[in-house]
Amino acid sequence: MDPQSPLTPIFIPESARMSPCRTAASFSAQNLMPAPQVTASAWSIINVETGEFLWAKNGDSANDIASLTKMMTCYVVKQCIKQSLCTEEDIVTVPREATQLGGTTAYLKTNDQLKIIDLLYGMMLPSGNDAAYALADFCGGLMLADPRINKQKSKYNNDIYFVKQMNVACRKLGLKTTRFLNPHGLSHMGNTSTVIEIGKLGAALIKKPLVARIVSQIKYSCEVRNKGVCRKLTWCNTNLLLGQTGVTGLKTGNTNTAGPCLCASYNIYGYNLVITILKCRSPEKRWSEVIRLLNWAVNQLDIICQKLTDKKIRIRNLSNLMNTFD
Repeated sequence: MDPQSPLTPIFIPESARMSPCRTAASFSAQNLMPAPQVTASAWSIINVETGEFLWAKNGDSANDIASLTKMMTCYVVKQCIKQSLCTEEDIVTVPREATQLGGTTAYLKTNDQLKIIDLLYGMMLPSGNDAAYALADFCGGLMLADPRINKQKSKYNNDIYFVKQMNVACRKLGLKTTRFLNPHGLSHMGNTSTVIEIGKLGAALIKKPLVARIVSQIKYSCEVRNKGVCRKLTWCNTNLLLGQTGVTGLKTGNTNTAGPCLCASYNIYGYNLVITILKCRSPEKRWSEVIRLLNWAVNQLDIICQKLTDKKIRIRNLSNLMNTFD
């Protein structure tokens, strides 16, 4: 077995049980060990507590992000729920357009009726493009009709207005490079972002309890109704790292243009990190390369913590700690 396979237990040093650093600049300038060699063209490691990046490779390069797009779709739907435009239990009727997209699917049919919460699972676990479109169409219509959001009384198709709100959310989150043209991430539509900004989105998303619950599930089942007939759907999570110690989510992606992608969240021994990799050599490489980056990041932090201990410096967090060694 490959020692770096996703089945290999993750080694976390005992002395790593300290809160992760709160600043990016202090760490990015101080690589205490060489970064691991990975096939991913870009990667980033984000501190969930602050949303700041700790380390990155090609962090500012714009890339196609495939189904990592659905993280923002999920974020905007959650905002609709927060603003009381809808609830998790509201029923959505799947439009015909949703079932004609192709690509990864939640196996929905035209006129299927299911809850928003079920569609969120159908989007985030099997990466259903149909579920993403159905959510965008439904929530886009709600936002169009709300004068608090659509102050200019603009007229758009529901899904197009939803995508506009995805880009509004980008600006509010400080994601200056990210651009969305659709809610699902099919390559020919051209959604782009940087590995740092997607990591920051992942950090913002995993803080939301509803989303954290969804993306941590390995399997989910629900009932769907269509013209009086009920059937059961069961979806499995495409994130094969789930079930390992400390893995809490988030989302996979893979298209011909974007290549295999993964945004993975970890919460272990006080470290709360999001690791994002884009354009790996193969889908299987995603799992082992994220684990390599996690082990490297934890060991980096462990070395820093040990240096502080040796200097008898007691701190509550690792803010600006590299200044200690100047």
